[in-house]
Amino acid sequence: MSSEKKVLASKSDEATQTLKTDSQKIVHRSNLVQFLHPEKWYKKGEEWQDRYYHIMTPETQRCGEMYRYELRGYSYGIGRPLWITWVGYLYADAPSKEHLIYKGHSQVNLPSDVPTVRASQYIGSNGHLYLMIGPISQYYNSFNLNYHSGSTGERVVHKKEKYKVFVTKSAKPI
Repeated sequence: MSSEKKVLASKSDEATQTLKTDSQKIVHRSNLVQFLHPEKWYKKGEEWQDRYYHIMTPETQRCGEMYRYELRGYSYGIGRPLWITWVGYLYADAPSKEHLIYKGHSQVNLPSDVPTVRASQYIGSNGHLYLMIGPISQYYNSFNLNYHSGSTGERVVHKKEKYKVFVTKSAKPI
């Protein structure tokens, strides 16, 4: 038998593409959030003000989900492409609040001349996982958010309408 794996079946819908092969199941999700800079977003004179973007996900504390989120886009305000990755595991049996996001890490992939843009993740007051970017100029930011399940498989339903983006003046968790 060849070392190449044959595709036995494929299924596609708006949010998920699944390929079953001889020995594995591959799930890839894309474009769960498409944030396009809205018109009349801010008051005149506030175009270049720094803001924090909080992205609420459908994952909740202790759901047992392993995840990888990747944001790709463009910020006209800083004149750079955006490329940010968040990974982690929402530990089902977290012994304390400090362990709700196990092995969580955020990576901002921007040139070193843009040191102020940071990314983080937290559990919000409603129990949901939030991905955060900021501070960043709010002037014409647009991005797509992709999701990839970890090795435990998906335990949460990921639909576009389950994601929300909040823009605030501070990094204070929602």
